[in-house]
Amino acid sequence: MNQKILMLGTDITTQGGIGSVVRSYRDSGLFNRLNIRYLSTHRDGLKFDKFLFFIRQIPIICFAIFKVDLVHLQTSQGWSFRRLVFFYLISSAIRKKVIWHVHGSTFDNYYIKSSGIEKKLIRYALTNRSSVIALSNSWKERLQVIAPKSDIRVIRNGIILDKYRSVRKETHRPFVVTFLGRLGVRKGTYDLIHAIELLKDLNINFKLAGDGDIQKCSREILSRGLNDKVEIRTWLDPDSVVSVLKSSDLYVLPSYDEGLPMGILEAMASGLPIVSTNVGGIPEAVESGVNGLLIEPGDVKSLALSIQRYYSDIKLWHSASQASLERAESQFSMESVELSLRQLYSDLGSNLSQVG
Repeated sequence: MNQKILMLGTDITTQGGIGSVVRSYRDSGLFNRLNIRYLSTHRDGLKFDKFLFFIRQIPIICFAIFKVDLVHLQTSQGWSFRRLVFFYLISSAIRKKVIWHVHGSTFDNYYIKSSGIEKKLIRYALTNRSSVIALSNSWKERLQVIAPKSDIRVIRNGIILDKYRSVRKETHRPFVVTFLGRLGVRKGTYDLIHAIELLKDLNINFKLAGDGDIQKCSREILSRGLNDKVEIRTWLDPDSVVSVLKSSDLYVLPSYDEGLPMGILEAMASGLPIVSTNVGGIPEAVESGVNGLLIEPGDVKSLALSIQRYYSDIKLWHSASQASLERAESQFSMESVELSLRQLYSDLGSNLSQVG
């Protein structure tokens, strides 16, 4: 690919979905094959350190914008978008085409709660000299409500299959259920703790790992007498994620809002059945009754029963395990992501040539 692409987003080592997506791009060699330079606008740390990092990056990024053909912005909601809109305005002013790659699980709520001026800026940014990548068809519909005239393409997240692939024949005893992500209300962590209490007499162990309300969740587990059933760990590095998934039997994510969670895709590639909720792009990854079970957010009883079904029925578990692996291979490979990005970059490059 002859075009030069500048991609901006959070640092590649940052915790969270965008960091996982970008690491997959890098590790698969996609950056090299598509002529992408990646620069960070944000990194983990104290607020002041984050601010200084952003300030230092401004001249580096501004200079880089002048030397490329397209600018690809990896964004979430809130300050993630606000940081990147600064570079969008610079890119637009010098007639660069911009791609907004929207990952935010609550981007539509962020828009609704924004001031009138910020709403106008969001609509303008997603429409003027821009194309938008949505993670799922449901998110495409949500983003079209915000910016009806924007050019929105659906490109799902992808994973490096060989890194996670695990063919399974039987479950562990005790049966191991894993949750990875930000512990807290939005991810349904407290619903899961309540469900664990309902299942405490079964031979099931639970692993919860991530950031967020670690101390609060630990106290909740202790107060319910579940500390011998639940292991809580801080955020895992990529190699540890692979190890934990391969030693698990079921992946659970009872979220209230999502884009298209990388954790679910990684678990599918590892051959795990999924118990999750019917929100965001999850139903496009998990077909209820095939490679997992989907419930409504907040339905603790159904959450517990779904976990119990996979614990009790080895045939159901094995069928879902195979279906997860097959679905990951057929729909969420990095090869598929690369083809979609290549086509989008080509289309935008042709449009720019016609304008010029």
